[in-house]
Amino acid sequence: MGGALIDLFRDRVPMLVPGGSDRVDVRDVCAAAIAGVDRGRTGPSPTRTTGS
Repeated sequence: MGGALIDLFRDRVPMLVPGGSDRVDVRDVCAAAIAGVDRGRTGPSPTRTTGS
């Protein structure tokens, strides 16, 4: 982690993080949860994806 901070300080941040990571905006998660409560149906639920 220390090396990553030094690279950030020296403006040498790679475009891709080794190992990969998934990120999501918490506002999107909350909007999906609220929509599920408001318009949800009983029964099996499909997997939510962004299409990317």
